[in-house]
Amino acid sequence: MSSLLKSSFLVSILTLVSIAISFLNQVMIAASFGTGHEMDTYLLLTSFPFLISGVISSAFSFSLIPHFVTKSFNYFLQFIKICIVITLVLFVFFILVYHFFVIDYFNLRSFPNIEILNVIVWLVFLFTIPFSIISCYFTSKARFIIPVVLNFFPFIFSILCILIFDEIGVNAIIFGLLLGYLFSIFFSIYMLKNEKRDLTNVSTASEVFDFLKSMKYSVFSMLTFSVFQVVDAYWGSKLGESSISYLGYSQRIIIALGALVIAGPSSVLIPRLTESYKSGDLKAYYYDTSMIIKLVFALTSYAVLICSFFSRDIVIIMFQRGNFNEASTQNVAELLPLMLIGMVFMLSVVISFRSIFIQPINYKTGIVGILTFLIYFILSGIFSTYFNVKGIAVAYILTWIFIFCITIKMLYKTEVKAFFVDFVRFLSKQISVLVLIFGLVFVLELLFNGADLGLLGKLLKLSAFGLISLLIYLFISIRILKMKELIFLMSKIPYINRWI
Repeated sequence: MSSLLKSSFLVSILTLVSIAISFLNQVMIAASFGTGHEMDTYLLLTSFPFLISGVISSAFSFSLIPHFVTKSFNYFLQFIKICIVITLVLFVFFILVYHFFVIDYFNLRSFPNIEILNVIVWLVFLFTIPFSIISCYFTSKARFIIPVVLNFFPFIFSILCILIFDEIGVNAIIFGLLLGYLFSIFFSIYMLKNEKRDLTNVSTASEVFDFLKSMKYSVFSMLTFSVFQVVDAYWGSKLGESSISYLGYSQRIIIALGALVIAGPSSVLIPRLTESYKSGDLKAYYYDTSMIIKLVFALTSYAVLICSFFSRDIVIIMFQRGNFNEASTQNVAELLPLMLIGMVFMLSVVISFRSIFIQPINYKTGIVGILTFLIYFILSGIFSTYFNVKGIAVAYILTWIFIFCITIKMLYKTEVKAFFVDFVRFLSKQISVLVLIFGLVFVLELLFNGADLGLLGKLLKLSAFGLISLLIYLFISIRILKMKELIFLMSKIPYINRWI
C-alpha cells in the first residue's frame, strides 16, 4: 500500500473519530443543559462570533491551502502575524460592541457572569483564526494527519469542562473550547519547531494583504452556509424561551446527517469534476456535476423520509437524557421533519458550490451568500409571526429551494433549462420509489405499534427498519427504475459492484 493511500486511509479513520467526539460533545451539552433560557443565551451570544470565525475559516480552507503550497515557512509566519493583528483589532472592537449594545439589546445583563462569558466567547474567536491558518499550512505541506488531530482538542476539552465545571453552567462549554484551541495552537507550535526559515526569502506585508483582498468573494460565498444560526438566534429570541434551543438542536442533527450523506458522493465524483474542468472537457464536467447533484438529492431525500418518520425516536436516542426532557424532545421532533426537507436542497447547493469553486471565483458566489442571509432573515421574520418557531423552519425550506434554483442557474448558465428537464424526470422516479418506501415503513411501524421499547430497543428498531428500507429502495431504484445515479455509485463500491 502506497504512503499516500495509507495517509488517506488514516485521515479517513481519524475524521470519523473526530465526528464521533463532536457527537459526544453534543450529547453532553444536551444532557447537561437541555433547552431553556441558559441554552438560549449561550446560542444567542455565540451565534455571531461563530458566524465570523466559521466564514473566515471556511474561506481559508478553500483559498489558503493551495496558496500555501508554493510558499515558504517565512511567508507563513508573516501571514499569521498580520492576521493575528487584524483579529486582535476585531476582538477588541466586538467585545466593546457587545458590552455596550448587544447585551442590553437582548436583555442579557441579568444572566450570571455575562461579561465573563462575552470575553471568553470572543477569545475563542481570537484563537480560532490562527488555528485555521495553521491547519491550512499543515495540509498544504501534505501533513494531513496533524490538522485532523488538532480538531479533536476543542471538543475533548469542552467535554472535560462540562464534566468538571458543571457548576458554572454553559460557561463550561465555551471555556472548554477556549482551552482546546489554546492547546491545539501550542501543540502546533511544537510540531513546527523543526521548520526551517529561509533567510534569503523575505516575504512582504503587501503580498499578504493582496491575497487577503483576493479572498473577498470566498468570504461572502461562505455566508451561504453560515448565516442560519445568527438569524435563528435573532428571531428565536423574540418567540419565547427555548425557541433558539429547539432550532439549534435541529441544526445539529442536520449537520451530522448531512456530513454522512455527502461524504461518499463527494469523494467519488469531485476529483472527476476537477480533472474534467482542467482538461477542458466541459461536457463531462457538467454531466458529472448533474449526476452528483441528483445522487445527493436521491440519498438525502431517502434519509429525510426515514428520519422524518422516526424523528421522535431519533431525538430520544441522541439527546433525551439529563436536562433534555420529554418536552424538549417533543418540540425538536416536531421541527426536525421541516428542517430536514430544507437539508435536501441545502446539500444539493453544497455540491453545486463545490463544482463552481473548481472554476475561477467571481462576485456572483458572494452575491448568493448575501442573498441567502436576506431571504432567510426576511422569510423567518414573516413566517415566525404567524407560525411561531415552525415558521422559521418553513423559511429554512423556502430559502434553500430558492438558493438551489439560483445556484443551478449560475452553474449551468444557458443550459439550465436542459438541467431542469432532466431533473424533473429524475424527480418523478425518486418520488415514486419514496412513496413505496413510505408505505413499507408505515406497515412495519404498525407491527410495533404500542410496543414499549427502551433506548436500545428504539436503536435496534430504527437500524433494522433503516436497513430493510434501504435495501428495498436500492433494489427498486437500480433494478426496476434504472436510476443511473445510484447505479454509478454502487458500481464504485467493491464486492457490491458485481451485483449491479
